[in-house]
Amino acid sequence: KSKTLYLDIFAHHGVIPYLISHTYITIFNPEDYLDIRRVMIMLALISAFAIYKSPIFKERIIKIFASGLYLSLLSAVWIKSSMHLVLYQPIIGLLYVIILSQLFFPLFLKIYPSEKGVFWSGFVTSLICFSAYSAGPAIVFLLISSYIATNFIKNKKRVAKYFLIFSGAFCLSFFLIIIWFFFFGDLKGYFVYH
Repeated sequence: KSKTLYLDIFAHHGVIPYLISHTYITIFNPEDYLDIRRVMIMLALISAFAIYKSPIFKERIIKIFASGLYLSLLSAVWIKSSMHLVLYQPIIGLLYVIILSQLFFPLFLKIYPSEKGVFWSGFVTSLICFSAYSAGPAIVFLLISSYIATNFIKNKKRVAKYFLIFSGAFCLSFFLIIIWFFFFGDLKGYFVYH
């Protein structure tokens, strides 16, 4: 009989690292866990791609340079963080890059974010919140300041559309995590232990 996370298995960390690990062993290999480090490499590359696709960079050479600079700076600490398998701190950091590059910085620089960028910002915001409670206050401040930064947008329908896209993506991610909880975790235990 399998055991249930946060009910039969004590865990005081957020669910996202466990969800990633569970997905890995279900899809790939429950016997060999060494390749899970590729998940963190994929997250790093996705965050670099988010920088590349950020609307704050207009020219391709600048996009490539910014992404390359990010990966080179990340490589300075990568050995330390990649030696750990799947921890919430590097996951949160890599996901924050998506929100910062796709939503926060464009709005503060008075550049319209793309609808895809707003969608993915909403989606990863939920993932960050489920990675650790400690990320909550930073998320709240980033979202409030991002909303305030929308004041430069004269077309309030566009702001409303951004809000709907962000909220819809957040809810999609939230509900996918809740569905995972119904099968493999205990939501009540999550709130008690975490």
